[in-house]
Amino acid sequence: MFKYDASKSNRDNTERLFELILNEEIPANLRDENKNLILFFEETDEGEKKFEVANNLESQKLEIKFIGTNNTVIIPKTARFEKSKIIFSSNCIFFMEATKGRIINTFFRCEREKGHALVYIGKKFSCRGAYITIYPWTCICINDDCMLSTGIKLRTSDGHTIIDDLGNIKNTNQSIFIDRHCWIGNNATILKNTYIPENSIIGQNTIVTKSFFEKGSIIVGTPGKVVSVGNNWVLDPPDKVTDTSFESGKFRDDLFFVSEK
Repeated sequence: MFKYDASKSNRDNTERLFELILNEEIPANLRDENKNLILFFEETDEGEKKFEVANNLESQKLEIKFIGTNNTVIIPKTARFEKSKIIFSSNCIFFMEATKGRIINTFFRCEREKGHALVYIGKKFSCRGAYITIYPWTCICINDDCMLSTGIKLRTSDGHTIIDDLGNIKNTNQSIFIDRHCWIGNNATILKNTYIPENSIIGQNTIVTKSFFEKGSIIVGTPGKVVSVGNNWVLDPPDKVTDTSFESGKFRDDLFFVSEK
C-alpha cells in the first residue's frame, strides 16, 4: 500500500509512487517485440510475488490493447474482471495488488505517448463501473480496500490547455490519490490534483475538485464539500449491522469490517 505524504506536493507524491512501482523486479526478457508486457502474479503467504506471462486473458474477461510501446500490465490471478478494458498508448503502467473483488464495466485509458503514466490499485478493490483516464506524468493511486460504485469518472487532465496572456500553462496534468477504505458513490467524478483521505465516502453525483485531509470525511455536492468527518463504513446495509432492532441504530461490533460471504 502506498503511503501518501500530506506534507508533500501532488507532484512529489507522484514521483514517490513511480519510484516504488518501478523498483518492482520485473524480468525485462519477458517483453514482446514492442517492449509491451502483461503479467499475472500469485502472492505467497510471505508476500512474495511470483510472476508469469499472461498468454490467455479469456478467463479474466478483460480486454487489453496496446497502441504503442513500452507498456506494462500486472494483475493478480485472483482478480475478477467482467466487461472491462485497458487501452494504453505508450509508456504506461497498470499495477493491481492481490484482490478477489469484482471489477465490472471498468475502462482504463491512456492514449498519449509523451511521458509515463501509472495506475496503481491496492488490495481488496472492487468496482461496478468506471471510466478512468490517465495522462502523461501523472498517476491514479487507489489504495487498499476501496469500493467504487457505478458511473464513476476519474481523470488526471482537463483535456485541453488553458494559457494566460504570457503563454504560461495554467492547468497542467496532476495526479489523483484515493487512500485506503474509501467508498465512491455512483456517478461521482474525481478530477486532477486531488487527495481523498482514509475511510472517506464520496456521495452520489459529487464532483471532487480539490484535496481533503481529514479521515472519515463525507464529501458531497458540486463542487464537493465536507459535511462530516470522523466517519467509517462497512459493506453491509444498515439492517444487517444494527443491534436487535433497526430503530436502535446501535452498531454491532462483531460485524465491524466483516462482510457476509
